[in-house]
Amino acid sequence: MIFSPLPGEYIASAIRRGNEILGIKGLNKLHYRIRKRPRPQGKYDNASIIDYPKFLTSHKFSSQVLYENTLYPLAAALGRTDATCVYTPPTQWKICLQCVIDDLENQGTAFIHRSHLMSSVSLCSRHATKLHFNCPNCLKPITSHEISKFAECSESYTTESPHFGSPPHQYSCFVEVLLNYKSYPVTTSGAEIIIIQKMEDKGILEPRNTDVPLLIRLARETLGVEFRFEFFHRLPMEACSVMAFLAYITGNDYLGEISGLPKYDYL
Repeated sequence: MIFSPLPGEYIASAIRRGNEILGIKGLNKLHYRIRKRPRPQGKYDNASIIDYPKFLTSHKFSSQVLYENTLYPLAAALGRTDATCVYTPPTQWKICLQCVIDDLENQGTAFIHRSHLMSSVSLCSRHATKLHFNCPNCLKPITSHEISKFAECSESYTTESPHFGSPPHQYSCFVEVLLNYKSYPVTTSGAEIIIIQKMEDKGILEPRNTDVPLLIRLARETLGVEFRFEFFHRLPMEACSVMAFLAYITGNDYLGEISGLPKYDYL
């Protein structure tokens, strides 16, 4: 297996590129899946263990890949690192057409950016242009598109209008900043408390009244994303990311706020 990820590249993209160089077709999700193992029942005082593909642990760069080539840093910054959180999504990958062109020119290859993976992110943080689930040329889903074929497909890509400064672009920049978080995970309750408090300070929520329907409507109206949840407590990562954005707008403001929060002393 050839594995040499580029800066900001999703782990599955790097493995697929390596497989294509070796003439290996397809991509087994077990070769890139990283997830937390559920704690044994009743063992809540013990840290859960992260399961890595064997090749990562054998080469001793599993922690580096976790922070640089997956969604884990975002989950850690939001306090969403339990066993149900998906750091390496197997579907719904996207591309920015201009990123493909730039990456081919600057890196010699296109690749899947981890900052484009979240389903709630609709614009590229760098170019403020639409992210595509399917290749505009061959119409193949990006999840199953061969990396080497992007060079040919990109010849037909056209320039798209950017949306700099729009709420979806601001949100993609927010996610990009949180993906560079390098510290231990924030506690779940700690993240939720400061997000709710910030929303109360801004007048989004009434004190002691977490109006879930209002938050769902704000997410839809501001970013065009739909969520279903009944309680703010234990929000999934996608929803928590959007709520943190609605509260803080910039990733740096949010990271500054969590700097003094309690953190787990393990990954």
